[in-house]
Amino acid sequence: MRYVSTTTQRERNLAALGQILKALRRERGMVQRTVGRKAFPEEMSQNFVSKLEKGEVDNGKLLEHVKQLKDFFRVDDRTAAAMDRLCQTPETMREWPRERAGVAPYFQFFVSQEIWAEAVHQWQDMHIPGLLQARGCMSALFAEENEPEKVEEFAAARLDRQTLFDRENPPKYQAVLHENALRSLHQVRRAKIAVEQVLHIVELMRKYPHVTVRILTRDRERADLPPGYSVVRFPDGDGDYVHLEPLNKGFYEDDESYVQESLANFDRLWTAALSREASIEFLLELAREWSG
Repeated sequence: MRYVSTTTQRERNLAALGQILKALRRERGMVQRTVGRKAFPEEMSQNFVSKLEKGEVDNGKLLEHVKQLKDFFRVDDRTAAAMDRLCQTPETMREWPRERAGVAPYFQFFVSQEIWAEAVHQWQDMHIPGLLQARGCMSALFAEENEPEKVEEFAAARLDRQTLFDRENPPKYQAVLHENALRSLHQVRRAKIAVEQVLHIVELMRKYPHVTVRILTRDRERADLPPGYSVVRFPDGDGDYVHLEPLNKGFYEDDESYVQESLANFDRLWTAALSREASIEFLLELAREWSG
């Protein structure tokens, strides 16, 4: 197994984009020089098309070039979506109004990609994932390391991420949270924040059928619990990856065997955890306990 950085993952995405472009060209029996002459308003050289196919073009005009190639090859919707995703950067990510406010550099790539996901599977043994956090929890976390005037800005930006669930074709979101992640929140935060947080998770599940959170209680835990991670999967089946955050550094692993191993591990955690309805009742019971 190997871990790759955000930069390396970007290089892999560009390489995957290049492979799509090469396949489209070959399917149509074209040479690179023909594509260069006919696909772009301003004629491009064979060398330029070659660099695109090798994943060596990464500049401010890449999105424009990709649009021109989609039109030229008349690609289907699935291929178009894959091409769009692979050429995105944190700087060009769409449908996230507050852009990168409060997002650590190592996590910006993750956020720029999750809007394209078909499914997101998260296991967290110590913390509440950002997509599940309530406003009060966000503000408390940001207040630890930021000036007061930045806290609400960053919290609002993180809350914007949850509009992912309102999309026309939202990803299937599944999370397994260890009971310790909830109880540790109660231990270090005011009870009001902890109660708001567990009720927020309940509200998300009741509002969105495609959002399911299961609680792994202490009496159901395994002896070999892994550290927290996320598996992100895409509808085109290309570029699925596992994201880990050891010591506040983001690492990406897209080796297919490791992705499948992580999914299998997630399934075991999913099966061991409480059911959806039992998890809701567990969260409501915590809220009653902490409100007393």
